[in-house]
Amino acid sequence: MIKHFFYFLVAMAAIGFQSCKQCNTPTAKTDETSSIDSLEAKTVEGVSKQIKLDSANAALYFRRAQIYDANENTEAASEDILKALLLDSLNETYYMFAGGLFLKSQDPSRAVILMDKAYNTDSNNLNYLIEAGRYSYILKNYERALGYFMKVKEKDNHNPDVYFFVGMSFKEMGDTAKAIGAFQTAIEQDPKFYDAYMQLGVLMDKKKNKQLADKYLENALKVKPKSEEALYIKGYNLQEQKLYKEAIATYKGLVGINYRNKDALYNMGYCYLMMDSFERAYKQFDMATKSDPQFAEAYYKQGVCAEQLGRPKEALALYYSSLNLKPEYSLASNAIKRLERK
Repeated sequence: MIKHFFYFLVAMAAIGFQSCKQCNTPTAKTDETSSIDSLEAKTVEGVSKQIKLDSANAALYFRRAQIYDANENTEAASEDILKALLLDSLNETYYMFAGGLFLKSQDPSRAVILMDKAYNTDSNNLNYLIEAGRYSYILKNYERALGYFMKVKEKDNHNPDVYFFVGMSFKEMGDTAKAIGAFQTAIEQDPKFYDAYMQLGVLMDKKKNKQLADKYLENALKVKPKSEEALYIKGYNLQEQKLYKEAIATYKGLVGINYRNKDALYNMGYCYLMMDSFERAYKQFDMATKSDPQFAEAYYKQGVCAEQLGRPKEALALYYSSLNLKPEYSLASNAIKRLERK
């Protein structure tokens, strides 16, 4: 059996830490933005010409920084956004943009320092503390991240994003109980908080509380009915409970969304195999190998099915296909030796 549900956690990191649902980032000043838009300045050269005519316009430096960033010139973008901040030191948009740039730089700790400076400039803006906490989390300084989030809670204890980040920090620190508590508070504050439901589902699954894990995953699916990761983990959870028919039904829902999901196809085959439905299992493993021709485990399992169906020559060929892709695969090599002795 292949355990493939950690692929979604990487995606979750991106989901959880690229944006805050409740962080309202303002745009640059309307009058300046309008004048820039009217100039249709879409290149570095075009904006640079405007800067020569209006060197005190912070929005122009911000625009050029955006263009540099889009072209992956982080150093030049950083220089321009700092110039914009010198001209307009209270602009939240500029601080947030600069923080994102610094996080990609050779010294990402500057992103946290910048948010500290921004908060000292405007202590009523909790978004700066939240960003400092997020950046600290990304930099794996979990205790520091918790410090920022706790400061936010002192002023606003109803922000679901903050509770989510607190949960992620405790999770990384190995305190599962506190992580679960924080995620539960997050969904109390926001009953549609998909990421929190997903984290609770995973943590409950690890604690072997399959029923509660399934409940949280069901709630996640109510928020995002077409979530591949939620369907996959729910299916796998049912599979581990040997509820193979229910697992297959869940995997079918996933394949209906993404017919090339090799892990769902493989696991459907595994469930059919456990039910001694060898022909159906064979077909699923065949679909898995067509989705991923390098899928050594699927070729092996397909060989097992072929052997059970009385087709030893085909089984041997499939075992060899598996072994060629994964030379250290002992199950395949042992199967080959066993068949060749007959």
